[in-house]
Amino acid sequence: MYRLFVLLICTPFVVKAQTEKVASYTTSGSQGIHFEDGLNWKQVLEKAKDQNKYIFMDCYTTWCLPCKRMEKEIYTLPEVGSLYNDKFISTKMQMDTAAGDNDIIKASYADARSIEDQYRVRSYPTYLFFTPDGRILNISGGLITKQAFISLAMDALAPEKDIYKLLDSYKKGKRDLVEMNYLSSAVSWVLNDKALAEEISQTYIKSLNKSDWFKKENIEFMSLHTKTSNDLGFLFFLKNSETINKIMGNESYSQIRVSTILHKEIISPKLSQLKSGDTPKWLELFSIISKTYGQYYADRVIMNAKVDWFRSVKNWTEYTRFLTDFVEKYYPKKDVQNVDLYFSLNNNAWRIFQYSSNKEELNKALAWSIRSVLMQPISTYFDTYANLLYKLNRGDEAIMWEELVVKLAPDNVNYQETLDKMKKGTPTWPLNN
Repeated sequence: MYRLFVLLICTPFVVKAQTEKVASYTTSGSQGIHFEDGLNWKQVLEKAKDQNKYIFMDCYTTWCLPCKRMEKEIYTLPEVGSLYNDKFISTKMQMDTAAGDNDIIKASYADARSIEDQYRVRSYPTYLFFTPDGRILNISGGLITKQAFISLAMDALAPEKDIYKLLDSYKKGKRDLVEMNYLSSAVSWVLNDKALAEEISQTYIKSLNKSDWFKKENIEFMSLHTKTSNDLGFLFFLKNSETINKIMGNESYSQIRVSTILHKEIISPKLSQLKSGDTPKWLELFSIISKTYGQYYADRVIMNAKVDWFRSVKNWTEYTRFLTDFVEKYYPKKDVQNVDLYFSLNNNAWRIFQYSSNKEELNKALAWSIRSVLMQPISTYFDTYANLLYKLNRGDEAIMWEELVVKLAPDNVNYQETLDKMKKGTPTWPLNN
């Protein structure tokens, strides 16, 4: 295990060094994206319309490190500049306020607030793409690769992904399944019209032949758009769970979707009616679910509800007991290529570390942590592993792994503080829950 962990840890350093070397050669002396300077949003719209160019807007903040990396490593690349300068009017919009803001930035404060509200800009960087007449086409964001950033521009320019043309075709009665699949997601995410997106999605599902329901892309689509027990997808997931799970490579895929809806429709309304100090009638809730959906779903939904409940009332002993039981009983036993699974396993392992002193629970959490680390060797997961070792009185091992965490993420002061506590022999977990 030690040799495997060391191999996993060393690999990111090699890749990072190679990537930085390539970037230094690529950006040297290059002409990247030309951003308009001194134009307000209205003027940008007018210029785009006059030149019949699309609009790219980079929404950033002064404190955002990914924003600075995109500006330095991606926007300066000649192949990026060539595409964006040819097809787009590009502009930057500072979304925060800072003491050193110049008059141009200050004059854009109102535009920034309007953009933030209208397009739900909540993380940075956010990339907004508009038609030449100023209609939103796509919303994306994050620290991404050169190719991914180029792909965003190509998608914005592609006629087959023009939301407004597709929507016009749909309203005229065209029912192209591929187009509707894309359109329902785009209408929801980009236009924020949830009702229309659901209308399109349900029309899409009803248009499918029954045999097409079992295609992976359609299962994913139905999962995304099955939100109530009245939706067509609900019975599909309920009655065909074993087949669907095999297709999706996840032994709990269907059960997660069904359980989520049962919790929302049966558990949540009952719990919301409780007064302060009341205790949920777990047996009554179990009986309600069991009569219609069987004992499996009754047990699964109630156990998960108890996890949430005991956490909300800060009964940590019962919280960690039910959390451990739920993960052990209902999480997939086989490792699959699913980042969400390992993110969840790591988070739950961390919660056991924080709130449990039960050695059996801590050892089970350690096993979850190992699964996460082996499938995704990142600093966050290694930190969880090290802290669990430490709480299990395996201090020397914990310090060794936390030292490696610090090397992986040298700018994270929390990791260094944790390492210092381990070396001093003081707790790294909260003492007052």
